[in-house]
Amino acid sequence: KSEEREQRLSQLLDMAKEGNASRGRVLFHASRSTCSLCHRVENQGGTLGPNLSKIGAIRSAKDLFEAILFPSATVVNGFESYLLTDSTGEAHTGLIHRETTDAIYLRQINQQIIRVPREELKTLLRSPVSLMPAGLEGILSDQDLVDLAAYLQVCK
Repeated sequence: KSEEREQRLSQLLDMAKEGNASRGRVLFHASRSTCSLCHRVENQGGTLGPNLSKIGAIRSAKDLFEAILFPSATVVNGFESYLLTDSTGEAHTGLIHRETTDAIYLRQINQQIIRVPREELKTLLRSPVSLMPAGLEGILSDQDLVDLAAYLQVCK
């Protein structure tokens, strides 16, 4: 599996020079990629995922491809996903928005923030799975992926 992953990353890195940042920018903000629902560049996009305004200054093309194709491989600190179960047995998944002595506030993928009183909290587990969906390569072509990476690399 690790070998397949490296092979896939090498394949995209070989194509990286063909990436078009302008097309990547359009794709980043397009509904089919869903990137901007959770990620922000400059003042546009969501806040559920990390702000990518300066991502090109700190991540290589390989890092970007890995994050897009295998989002659960590495999760940025502060963006870890949690699975919370309350006393009724209802399960909720999201990011910890804030904690108080009385409650935990969880921001869900739909951006809704739910409050769970601590006395109703049954379990709180860090999920090994990122909220960022895997499988974007099933929606985006290889050219789309290299365009997206080209755009993110100029975000500095």
